Amino acid sequence: MKKRHFGKLKLFFLDNYILCNQLFSDLYYIPKKKEVIKVFKKNYKYKAFEDNSTLSEDVRQTLLEHHVILPKEKVYIKKELRGYITDYVEGYTPWEFKNKDINIRGIEEEDIKRACNIAREDVRAISNLKVYMRDLHSGNMVYDVKRKVFCFIDTDLWSIMQDSYEEENMNCLEMALCETSMVSKIKKQKKR
Repeated sequence: MKKRHFGKLKLFFLDNYILCNQLFSDLYYIPKKKEVIKVFKKNYKYKAFEDNSTLSEDVRQTLLEHHVILPKEKVYIKKELRGYITDYVEGYTPWEFKNKDINIRGIEEEDIKRACNIAREDVRAISNLKVYMRDLHSGNMVYDVKRKVFCFIDTDLWSIMQDSYEEENMNCLEMALCETSMVSKIKKQKKR
């Protein structure tokens, strides 16, 4: 994984857009490069990201095939690892669909049904790698409007474990998908 060094963070981010201020990190969008930079707060010591950046090439390739958006560069500020850079996914998180008419966004209900089923297949395949998808929720999934699939983002809490976490991962996925009234309706229709 490449490294990108920044001496003065504030000067760099003046021309970019802040996406989100979080408790432990900030997210910045770079429109020209269609990238997102996640920067951990200065006093936040987190080791899982460093562990995940050493995934084998086989595991990385499988994750990419299953719509996982992985970090592509580490961010260093004054020689200290402080975050990562990842590709930006144009789309909507499941909770953004809540109480909104999906057709206004130009997205067909059938496409969402298909994307939900693909997400379930993706989580099963990812779980077979013994990946624990910690922090999987509706804010860490994006419906990619171009590819018509849910992509999994913000993977810095994911870990490779000794045992499979498929049940836990699937439960988190279903909770994320059920946060939308539209996807909840789809799930109910599927059971009939």
